Amino acid sequence: MGLSYHSWLGLTGVLFFLLFISYAMRGDRQRKKFRYYQSCPLKDPEHFEDTILGEYLPSRYLHRYTPLFYKQFAVCIITVAWKLAQPKHIPLSSVAEELAAWAIINQARALTEEDEDGEAIEKVLEKFIDVYFEDLDFGFLFDNAYDGIDESEAGQELGMSSLAFNDWYKPFSDEPSRIAHPYVI
Repeated sequence: MGLSYHSWLGLTGVLFFLLFISYAMRGDRQRKKFRYYQSCPLKDPEHFEDTILGEYLPSRYLHRYTPLFYKQFAVCIITVAWKLAQPKHIPLSSVAEELAAWAIINQARALTEEDEDGEAIEKVLEKFIDVYFEDLDFGFLFDNAYDGIDESEAGQELGMSSLAFNDWYKPFSDEPSRIAHPYVI
């Protein structure tokens, strides 16, 4: 794209307002769910499907979503919201942060579906996705047909990061801008 990061930010102030509103609303609902999971033992991982996160995380890993995972992912949502608020672009550091950003964006979409400017907002969101994410490889996690693509020859040639569940919180690199929040590593 021809726009610098800061120019693009200036053009999409409405987007960031929506993202942070969605983050705040999501955070409030997460805190309620978090209190629920702290107060009762998790007997069935499918309960996560009923949480706000269940809407935006790959369902094939439902059995892996534990209270610890939930806490770590909440930290990623907060970290991504903080990164979005910075005047200078700070890249996402892991697959988990990409998924958190994706969740925030999709919550913003859900909040604006009925809005009279919904189509315009959707266009802004699509442009934001094109600029903000380095790639959309994490999207393969939502389709079982692509399970293991990151380990395939094609994935290796494309330089895909690991999409394995156990690697979601691992930083993409050792660059200082890619350091993950200490709580999640």
